[in-house]
Amino acid sequence: MKAEDIALREPNWPKRTTQVSNAYSNKTELPTLFCILTILAYFSHHAGYLFVVLAWVFVVFRALHAYVHVTSNKPNLRGALFGLGSVVLAVMWVIFIFQELTGT
Repeated sequence: MKAEDIALREPNWPKRTTQVSNAYSNKTELPTLFCILTILAYFSHHAGYLFVVLAWVFVVFRALHAYVHVTSNKPNLRGALFGLGSVVLAVMWVIFIFQELTGT
């Protein structure tokens, strides 16, 4: 590959490089919300056992998603893992917001 072929972000990268790059980009989306939530839960003392278990479930789904993304890259499986991780994160946010509003 020549530098001028990709100098202005032209889509001329090899398939494998694009695949890994997309996997990395994907790892910076939901995890940002996850990190914000865990920091908020920690400082508000709402990081109970359920929260910690759900956090680990989320991490496992993200790791599996990354593995599929850089290996077989099967869209249906990758999408399911992403979706399940998203649902877990949404549940974590709902629990956190409920606890903040009710003071429990």
